Amino acid sequence: MIFLAAAIIGFLVASFQDLRSRTVSPYVSWGLVVIGLAMHASLSAATADAMPFIMSAAFAIGCFFFAYILYCIGAWAGGDVKLFTALGALLPSFNGLDFFPFAVLAASLIAVLPFAALYLLYYIVKDPRIRRSVRDDVPKWFRKGLLSPFYIIAAVEVTLFMDVSILASIPLVYIFYRLRRYFVTAVAFFATYAFLANTWAITQYFAFLLAMSFVTFLGVASFRAAKKHVLRVTKRVSELREGDIPAQDAYLVDGRVQLRELKMLDFRERRGLLIDSRKAAGLSEKEIKQLKKLGVTSLVIRKSLPFVPILTLGIAIAAIAAIYI
Repeated sequence: MIFLAAAIIGFLVASFQDLRSRTVSPYVSWGLVVIGLAMHASLSAATADAMPFIMSAAFAIGCFFFAYILYCIGAWAGGDVKLFTALGALLPSFNGLDFFPFAVLAASLIAVLPFAALYLLYYIVKDPRIRRSVRDDVPKWFRKGLLSPFYIIAAVEVTLFMDVSILASIPLVYIFYRLRRYFVTAVAFFATYAFLANTWAITQYFAFLLAMSFVTFLGVASFRAAKKHVLRVTKRVSELREGDIPAQDAYLVDGRVQLRELKMLDFRERRGLLIDSRKAAGLSEKEIKQLKKLGVTSLVIRKSLPFVPILTLGIAIAAIAAIYI
């Protein structure tokens, strides 16, 4: 448990730095690596067994290379690499759970949803601009939410009518939504048929779907508002710093720079691409100088969620799972 305590204390310190300044001191990151290796070396000396130190060193190296690959493809920043290396040195395994750092990584995916919700809720309550934006967006998204139960019920009825797997209703819902102008008659027909065939059951189902749609689209409106005011900031190019994460791709087209903020499923062209917004490492000094040289005056910067607190929650979740499961 002493290794777990050291990891949690160290990562809480790193989380505080990440929340306060969005950076973690390299002294903290590399200090945790040294502490992890030293603690396991002491355990090896006390038990006359070299395996604890070997495992700590092996996992530190393995975690470093795994994280470095993610860094190279732009998924992680340099600070994330150092902290994941520290986690490998401190906790290569815990309570019989081998490859513990990777269990922490999986648990972090669970932790990110409640953390993100609380993080954005804090700013929604704090910032009147965000509250106004949410209030303005809710009617539009609520109108979309009113249609969602019809799409779902109609899609389910189509799969039953065609005697195919109900899983086929998932792409059908998407098709109905994207092509609603052309499928409105079919949607209305199958939804009406479902109501007439089993009125009470479908009414209950419709009410449940309507409530879920409202909650979902209220969340979408809140996220869009928070994304605009909390997770985005426009900076002049002269104010950019190395590591700033752009929210826009920059393309050089006919000698001029075009800035594009792509959606998640949009296709990203490689030709003429100067700045790739997918890189978690952010802008380099070379890229900033290039933007200045090409006459770009401002750039939208993405403020990502603090990663270290999420990783710290992942440590706690993985440890509880290792103890009680």
